[in-house]
Formats: sequence, C-alpha cells, structure tokens
Amino acid sequence: MIGKNASLIIDQNYKKNPNPRVLAIETWRSIHVPGYGPPPKTTAQLEEDAKAQLKQLIDLATKLGYPPKDHPQFVNYCRQASEDWLRASELDSPAPRGHFLRIMGQSDREFVENANPSASIPQALALMNSDIISEKNLLSPFSPLMNFISQAKNPTEKAKAAYLAILSRHPTPDENAAWNKATASGLSINDLVYALLNSKQFIFIQ
Repeated sequence: MIGKNASLIIDQNYKKNPNPRVLAIETWRSIHVPGYGPPPKTTAQLEEDAKAQLKQLIDLATKLGYPPKDHPQFVNYCRQASEDWLRASELDSPAPRGHFLRIMGQSDREFVENANPSASIPQALALMNSDIISEKNLLSPFSPLMNFISQAKNPTEKAKAAYLAILSRHPTPDENAAWNKATASGLSINDLVYALLNSKQFIFIQ
C-alpha cells in the first residue's frame, strides 16, 4: 500500500501495443514511486536522448555511404524498424495473434509443446503479400540486405550478392542466364530478392 504522504510522478510517455495492425492500440501511463527504481526522465533529458540518437543514426548513414539527401529517410526507416522489429526478449510471449512469430508456428503456451512446425498457407501468404518483403521493410534501399546488394557494381554482381545473402551460395550458370533474360524484360533486383525469399530452397532448407 502506498502511504498517503507518498507523492507520485506521472510519466506522460505513452506506450502502444507492439502489433497495432492486429490488436487495438493499448495505452497506459506508468507511475513512479520515489525510492523505487530510477525516476522518469525529464523533457530536457528526453530531448537530449533524441538528439543523441539522431546524431548516431546520421553518423551510421554516413558510414554506410548514403548521401546527405537520403539521411532523413534513413533515420525514418531505422526508427520504424526499431518499432516493428523487436528483439525476442522485448516481445510478449506468446506473441499476439497475427504476429509474424505466431504465423510461423510459435506456441500459444496453452499446452506444453504446442508449437506448430508444419508449413501452412498463412505462412506462404505472409511472405508473399505482407509488408515483410516490401519496400517498407526488407526491400527498402535502407535495409541491411538491400544496402549490401546495392554495393555491387553491375546487375550480374548484384545477383551474386543476392544469392550469397539469401541462399549463402553463388548463382548457377542457368540461374545467371535466367537473371540476364529477366533484366532484359524489365525486372529489377527487388524482383529477384522477392523471388529468392519465396523460393522453396530458402523457405524449406535455409
């Protein structure tokens, strides 16, 4: 019980559900009881943290070779990715229904060993139609995958980089020929990455 003389400091920062696309946004305020844990940061401290994070991201963009005109987009991508792609230790377990981990067979923890290792149609649809393999995420020019591929100098080298990054091997002569034919018909490296990430070799072997 909190004594009547104890003062409460309200943290005005709102938190949201990690998967608002599926569940309604949940908001709440956390309260701090003096003497228990670190006090909430002041507005000035939060602003300093934001400035330090911005500088860190701009320095990273410069290190990765992005021109200054692309720095704002790189910063926005990184901030969005930090919300969408959390570490496993930061996620609720089990993940909410509709979350990528649940789609891929994560246990709902209602029974022991209730995970599902079998492939399913929702899994295939998630890889083909969701935002995971799109210009918002993996196909963004600011994603680590596409940044690695973009460093290649020509279409042949880009294809080689894509195969190495996704399948951990070089393309075969037949695959190189198919890629050259595809580029002649107007397909881009994004199309190749999408196809590789949805290939049976990546899904069932890698």
